[in-house]
Amino acid sequence: MAGTIAAVGAMGGSVLPIQGPPCTGKTFVTVRAILSLVRKGHRVGVASNSHEAIRNVLMGCLLALEDDDPDITLENAELAHKVSGEDDGYPEGLTGITRATSNDDPALTEAHVVGGTAFFFSRQEFEQTLDWLFVD
Repeated sequence: MAGTIAAVGAMGGSVLPIQGPPCTGKTFVTVRAILSLVRKGHRVGVASNSHEAIRNVLMGCLLALEDDDPDITLENAELAHKVSGEDDGYPEGLTGITRATSNDDPALTEAHVVGGTAFFFSRQEFEQTLDWLFVD
């Protein structure tokens, strides 16, 4: 895991595919790589065609922040997800992830980690607003 996170942090203008069967730790490593980048001051995007996949990564970030990341806390790591509507699949009463239903929501331009579909990230106003993009 540490080697993969170090490799991600050292990348510049390239792609690192990570592939494997279910339950092999892909999301676990992805979440920690994302948080490592946020610790260094980067803004990170999480993209997928599926809101469920995006939600899974963002929830993983939230859990990692709660469980085992002393350098970043829920208070200073901002997570946002551009969702389609009110029924976004998150647990009722969840805090820590801003769920924006409008593309104009300031959380989407201010958060450290932003989740959205390819349609969201293809909007011109979001061009060059992120340092890293993870595609699930």
